[in-house]
Amino acid sequence: MRKPRNQEKPRDCLSWLPGFLIILAVLGVLGVLAVNSHSQPRLSLSDESWDLGQVNQGPTLTREIKVENAGDEPLEVTAVESSCPTCVTGRVEPKRIPPTGEAKLVLKFFSANVEGKQAKHVTLRTNDPAQSERKIAVTGVVVKAPRPKIKVEPETWDVGLVAEGETKATALIVRNEGDALLRITGLTPSRCIGVDAPEPTDDIAPGKAATIKADFLAERGKRGLVKEYVHLESNDPASPTKVVQVTGYVWGVQGDARKKDSGFRVSAQADSGTAAVQIEPIVGEARLPGTGEAFVTGFRVRNRLPEARVKVELEGLDAGKSELGPGESVELRATAPQDASLTVKITMPAVQKRPAP
Repeated sequence: MRKPRNQEKPRDCLSWLPGFLIILAVLGVLGVLAVNSHSQPRLSLSDESWDLGQVNQGPTLTREIKVENAGDEPLEVTAVESSCPTCVTGRVEPKRIPPTGEAKLVLKFFSANVEGKQAKHVTLRTNDPAQSERKIAVTGVVVKAPRPKIKVEPETWDVGLVAEGETKATALIVRNEGDALLRITGLTPSRCIGVDAPEPTDDIAPGKAATIKADFLAERGKRGLVKEYVHLESNDPASPTKVVQVTGYVWGVQGDARKKDSGFRVSAQADSGTAAVQIEPIVGEARLPGTGEAFVTGFRVRNRLPEARVKVELEGLDAGKSELGPGESVELRATAPQDASLTVKITMPAVQKRPAP
């Protein structure tokens, strides 16, 4: 039975409004996301791989790749990482790239450190939300080529304890442990070092060695630790430069000191004739840094005159005075700091000439 029209439930004319509002909200969010998707950095690379081909072992290879920002916000390069830090490296400059701007990625491959087939990569990390990291493949084959390999002995030359004005000499041995001719292309000694080097045309064959004569001169007035060097250059592609460090310690005695045997002889002229006194250093137990030698803690003075007596004094230090007869000796100990300047004062009488028979 049909109900009368006036008994039907009246329809709400605003019942569609909630659904319409929900649709508008969804469309608004999607619109915001669509707008924001265009306001972000976007990484673009001119190349994503580097094929080295076949190269000989030794040289350092370089490749440049363009890094572009195709987005609307600044692109930040946060890191450049290598799968083999000792054989391939990368650097980006600048690390902040403005919209539509570009930077340069410089890759370097060190072929001296590897051999055979290569499959490395460099990872570029950025603030691009769509691709926070990009890998650049580095491939190729490194062939071991004949090359020289230098070795210098000794790597450190310890001249030990040296008196002012004294010269120490040694022989530096340069060996070729490679499989190609080795050539010394440069030799630079420091101020107090002299060298007698091989001629530039004297190549060193594989398995052979050459000798470089070197000497160290302890300059007068320059006492203390020795810090000298000999700088060598060669055609070894893996190690083109070598440095031999020269260490030791220089001490001094006032007067004309010349080393003889285990001591020092100091000659002086008297009123007539010639007199001589022997001075020997006394060394302590404390070792000098970088030398293996001991500190000089004083002097032993011996009267070598056959008939005269001499007076001996260690000036500037509380060591007392002594008078020595023929053949007698005395030890003068230093009480000042080890780097003090020690002066030995010797007073000798005139030596009278004997009358002729």
